[in-house]
Amino acid sequence: MLKDRRRALPIRTVDKNQDIYAACFSLFNLMDAAKICYKNVTWKRQPQGFTNRTLTQCKQLHDELMSGTYRPVEPRRFTIMERGKQRDILPVDFRDRVAQRCLCDNYLYERVEDYISEDSSACIVGRGLAYAHDRVRQHAERCPVDGWVFQFDFHDYFASIDRRLLNALVAKLTDDDRMRWLIAVMTGWQGGLELGSHVSQLLAGAYPTPIDRAMESLPGVVGYHRYMDDGVALCEDRDAAIAAREEFGRMAKRLRLVPNPRKTHINRIEHPFIFCKMRYEKQPDGSVRMVVRKQQSRRSAKHAKNVRALAERCPERGIDLEPVRAAMEGYLNRGDEDLTWLVDETFS
Repeated sequence: MLKDRRRALPIRTVDKNQDIYAACFSLFNLMDAAKICYKNVTWKRQPQGFTNRTLTQCKQLHDELMSGTYRPVEPRRFTIMERGKQRDILPVDFRDRVAQRCLCDNYLYERVEDYISEDSSACIVGRGLAYAHDRVRQHAERCPVDGWVFQFDFHDYFASIDRRLLNALVAKLTDDDRMRWLIAVMTGWQGGLELGSHVSQLLAGAYPTPIDRAMESLPGVVGYHRYMDDGVALCEDRDAAIAAREEFGRMAKRLRLVPNPRKTHINRIEHPFIFCKMRYEKQPDGSVRMVVRKQQSRRSAKHAKNVRALAERCPERGIDLEPVRAAMEGYLNRGDEDLTWLVDETFS
C-alpha cells in the first residue's frame, strides 16, 4: 500500500523543540502526498480537479491544518457485496486522502510499525499477503505432525472497535495533542472505524496488538500470525490449543471485540487449514504444502479479465494492466503448484 512513499522528513530524528505537527504537514509534504495519491486515478474527476490547482489546494489544506479548522468532506456511503458478505464503504474525498497520506507517510506509519508485533501484517510495507503466507508456512513446518491449530476471526471487526480503547492506543502512538485531535477528526469521533480510510486501516491493524503479544508468549504455541482480523496459532498439542483459545477469548473481551464463532475453532494440523485464502497441508514428513484453492484462482482470473475488458473498452482511462498481472502472478505463485499458465491465459 505504501510502496511508493517518500519520507521528506525523518520524524524520528527531529529535534524535540521542533514542531513535529508543522514539520509533518509542511507544504512540500502535502504536495508530495498529492502526487502519490494521483497515481493510477488520473481519469477520475476529483483528482483532476485537485491537481489542476495543486499548489493552491495544498496551501489551503496546509492553512486549515495549521489553524485547527480542518474538517473532512462528508462522504456518501455505499454498500458492496464481497464473497457474499455485505460491507459498508465510506469513500474518502481526494482532498482528505492527501491529508491522510501526508499524516501516515510522515508520522503515523513509523509509529505503528514500531508498535505492532513482527507477526502482524497488512498495511505495512513488506508485510502483505506474501509475507503472511511465508510466516504461517514457517510456523507450520516447526509444528509437530501431531500438533494442533487454533484459528480466529472477529465479527464485524472495523465497526466493533471500541473508541475509548482506540483513543488509548493513539495516546501510546503519539504524545502530540494536535496529532491526537487530527486522528480523531479523520477517523470520526464516535463508534468504530470506517472502511476506506488510510488512517483507519493502520489503526485497525495495530488495535489487536495486545492479543498478538499474549498469544506469542503462551507456552506450547510454536508460531502465531495475524493478518488484520484473521489469526492463526500453531500449537504443540491439544491442551496448548485450548489454552490459546481461552486466552484469546479473555483478550478479545478486554478489547471489546466479538469473535466470529464460525471461524474461531481448533483442529488437528494433520487436517488442512485455510488462512488468507491459502490452503496449508501438513505432510507426514513434516513439510507443508501450500495450495491456492480453485475457487480463488477462478475469482482472481475473472477479476483480471474484467479489468482487461474495461481497459480495452475505455482506453481514455489509461488503465495499466501490468500491476494487475503482477498482483495475479504474485498471489497465484505463492502456492506450490505452478499456475503461470492461468495468468498467460487470462492476459492472452
